[in-house]
Amino acid sequence: MDFLILWKPYSSPKRNTSGLPSPGSNCDHFPQADLRYLTNPHISKCGAPGGPEFQHSLQEIGNARIAEMDRVGLDVCILSLVGDGIQAIPSVSEAIRTAQKANDHLAEQIAKNPKRFKGFAALPLQDPQAAAQELTRCVRDLGFCGALVNGYSQIGSPDSTVFYDLPQYRDFWATVQQLDVPFYLHPRSAPANQPAYEGHRWSTGSIWGFTSETAIHALRLMGSGLFDDLSKA
Repeated sequence: MDFLILWKPYSSPKRNTSGLPSPGSNCDHFPQADLRYLTNPHISKCGAPGGPEFQHSLQEIGNARIAEMDRVGLDVCILSLVGDGIQAIPSVSEAIRTAQKANDHLAEQIAKNPKRFKGFAALPLQDPQAAAQELTRCVRDLGFCGALVNGYSQIGSPDSTVFYDLPQYRDFWATVQQLDVPFYLHPRSAPANQPAYEGHRWSTGSIWGFTSETAIHALRLMGSGLFDDLSKA
C-alpha cells in the first residue's frame, strides 16, 4: 500500500514524482505528473473559496488546462476533488451520494482526454464500507489511479473529528492494500474548536494547521499498528 502525505495544498510541476504508482497500475509511464484540483458546479458546496478566475481554473478540464500543462511541460495531470470535499459532509448518505456523483463527473472528463488526465477517487469515509466499495468501483470500473482524502471526516455533526486509525477502518485499509493503489492523505485545516486555536483561527489553515493535523493523523495511523497489520512483507 502506497501511503502518500503531501504537506502543501498545491504542488509544483517540478515536484518529484517518485510517490506515483508502480508499474502495473492505472497510472503507468508518467514522464511527468502533478496533482490538480477538480470542482463541479453541481457540487459547489464541496469547493474551495476564491475569486471567479480561480474558480474557473478549477472547473475547466479541457483545452485551457491542457494548454497550461503544455506551457509548463506537464504531460499528465492527476485530477481530484477540491478540499475539503466529501470529508466536510456530516450526513453519511449525502457524503456517499456526492462522492459517487463527483467520481462519475471526473470519469466523464477524463474520458475526453485520457492520455492527459487521470483521476484520484473522492471517498465517503463517513462510512468505511461504502468508501471501500466506492474505491473499488473507481479503480476497477472507472480506471482511477487511487484515492485522495482530505484529512479527517466529520460524521453526524460539523463539530466532529474522526480519524482513520479507528478499528472500523481496518477493512477499508485492507481494500486499499488489495487494490494496490496509492492513498493520498491531503492536509486539511485543523478543527477550529480545539483549545489550542482559540482566538487564533488564522493558524488552523495552511500556515500551521495543515502540518499539525496531517502529522497527528499520520502518527495515529502508525501508532495504531496499521502498517504492521497490513504489511505485505
